[in-house]
Amino acid sequence: MSPAVRRWRNFFENVACEAQRYIEVESDEQLAAAITAAADAGDTVRAHGAGHSNTPLVITPGTLLNLRPMSGLRRLDAQAMTATFGAATTVAEIGAVLWEHGLSLTNQGDINAQHLAGAVSTGTHGTGIDIGSFSGSVRALRLVGADGTIREIDSRDEELLRAARTSLGALGVLTEITVAVQPAFALDLRYEVTDWPDLVQRWDALLAENRHFAFYWCPNGTIDWAPERMSRADGRESVVIKTMNPLPADTPVSGSKSEGRLVAPAWRVWPDDYLPNYHEFEYMIPVADGLIAVTQVRDLMQMRFPGETLPLEVRFGGPDDAMLSPFVGRHSCVVSLSGVMGADNRDFFSAAHDLLVPFGARPHWGKAHLFDAAQLRPAFPEFDRFCSIRSELDPDGVFVNDHLRELFR
Repeated sequence: MSPAVRRWRNFFENVACEAQRYIEVESDEQLAAAITAAADAGDTVRAHGAGHSNTPLVITPGTLLNLRPMSGLRRLDAQAMTATFGAATTVAEIGAVLWEHGLSLTNQGDINAQHLAGAVSTGTHGTGIDIGSFSGSVRALRLVGADGTIREIDSRDEELLRAARTSLGALGVLTEITVAVQPAFALDLRYEVTDWPDLVQRWDALLAENRHFAFYWCPNGTIDWAPERMSRADGRESVVIKTMNPLPADTPVSGSKSEGRLVAPAWRVWPDDYLPNYHEFEYMIPVADGLIAVTQVRDLMQMRFPGETLPLEVRFGGPDDAMLSPFVGRHSCVVSLSGVMGADNRDFFSAAHDLLVPFGARPHWGKAHLFDAAQLRPAFPEFDRFCSIRSELDPDGVFVNDHLRELFR
């Protein structure tokens, strides 16, 4: 566990830092020692995962922790239907090992390279109007605090659990996470291409009739990963609708995503392959405002930002009770915009921010956003309570880098 200077970059290579101490830890005790030594030296401590956040959550000039050795399945509780994993277990690893035991996550997003701790801490999600995020699936956590204390957090301290479920790493470092699971199932994935008027007409039905529903509005008629038959030869706008519905776990695998239809185990259907060639901005708004807000974002892209040609992605999520979850207390419509990597997306994202905030928008903590503390307070009913808990657990700000200091002032 020898410290060494390390330059770290995220997956998208748009966030980087040079940490004076880079430490790989293998146990709670080693982690506690590393944190207390850093605190004694006046360092800021952050832990990194797979680096899929667009925001500078990980940046620190002080001590950067790598918990990758602390991964893997720790326990299964068949009666409670929960599974406990080391915090650095990747989402892909979780899917594979649960399947071996006849189990599955209830939902996950379309990137599976994240470490579980990062997915939980930022409110990462999939799509499904009645299905919560990773944060909502958490039943217990093990957290190492600024003073080296190892805390087991569960329903016996419901308020602290609700704070820790989506904490941005500001309360301490997670080492174990217990999540709810369910019996394994397959998914029937279907893509179809339509136009905007048809989508508007079918919006409510698509939400009501499918376990998972998402769509991509493509301003120039095509998206890079879509099969050729999903693009329009005339280059006009189009909409790619994505639905996924459950089937028995033993349903034979058939089809492929490139054909627009795939039946396979859920953990194999959810993820897609992505290249680090885009910046992503994502806000959650009340589902009742979804259609009007998305229509206005489409108009914004067509009228003011016609040069932004990457798709507008729209997904949905069910409510949870984590204090800083973007889904706290409401069903949500998820609006995701992307900008080409290396381009200046500030005006585009700023205009989208100004448009969506009046709808009661909340940010995905791991993606580009323009919220400050003044706008976060009305967006999250328990924002100030979270800040109080953070101050109680970490009064000296050991886990607070410059980015978090601006959010929690």
